[in-house]
Amino acid sequence: ARAGGLKPTAYAPGTRVVREKDGIGNVAIDLTRALSRPGHEHDAILEAGDEVLVPPVPYTVKVTGAVGFPTSIIFEHGKSLGDYVARAGGYADMADKWKTHVVYPNGMSKQIRKIWNDPGVMPGSTIVVPLKSPDEGAGKLATLKEIASILASVATVWLVIDRTQ
Repeated sequence: ARAGGLKPTAYAPGTRVVREKDGIGNVAIDLTRALSRPGHEHDAILEAGDEVLVPPVPYTVKVTGAVGFPTSIIFEHGKSLGDYVARAGGYADMADKWKTHVVYPNGMSKQIRKIWNDPGVMPGSTIVVPLKSPDEGAGKLATLKEIASILASVATVWLVIDRTQ
């Protein structure tokens, strides 16, 4: 609705502002908070030419990136990020699990911080599972080679000392 509130089919958490001025593009807002506390810091200040886009209520969660089968899944209350990833075939071998993040319908994003910290998933969210960088595996291999070399040197020194006594 232009003024006078939202229609019953409107999804306030998915609202975003498109600002063409200065090439800004999408402005992520929390319309639910803004409507509950007018004039508060979460209240978006609109400028001439801004477009306020309020989508209809979504029913799915999209899982994309390094998973077994990128897909959209019907949203279920109480399901975690891990539940949705599992339903999309689980993490692929080259998935960077710790950089997995949720992009909410309004454009805001949260990244996994710790295994027990689920950022929360809401209808219309997109779960993004990035690939590990190619040099990440090479770095681990180089570290293992370095450790093996040090251990071999220590073993050699120990063997020489043992034999000379």
